[in-house]
Amino acid sequence: MSQTLPNLGLPVMQPSQAQRHVTNNEELNVLDTVTQLCVLDSTLTTPPLAQRGDRYLVPNEGVDAWENHVGALALYDGNVWLFVTAQVGWRSINHVAGICISTVGVGLSCLSKLNWRTFKMSE
Repeated sequence: MSQTLPNLGLPVMQPSQAQRHVTNNEELNVLDTVTQLCVLDSTLTTPPLAQRGDRYLVPNEGVDAWENHVGALALYDGNVWLFVTAQVGWRSINHVAGICISTVGVGLSCLSKLNWRTFKMSE
């Protein structure tokens, strides 16, 4: 297992730390998933071939591993899909489509199309 989580770079506890790593790493995985929420897609119904840390919002017609997870946030941990129930008011960015999405009840609502701009960081 990697020493850090893929999105925030949070450190994970190692197995030699007497089983505390199991619960703690699950909690860190959820935190790493929902913080600075940016998903790759919110329209796919079939889970894609994904890389560790990839996040998607599951639409109404989710199938295969996404079946029965409507509106959930799907995270691929490198082996299996993990699901977090999106709470009302959560906002995410669909990076590929360039839209801001808000969770409204059990559904998703597109808030706005984003204007991507490139900013040069001052040195």
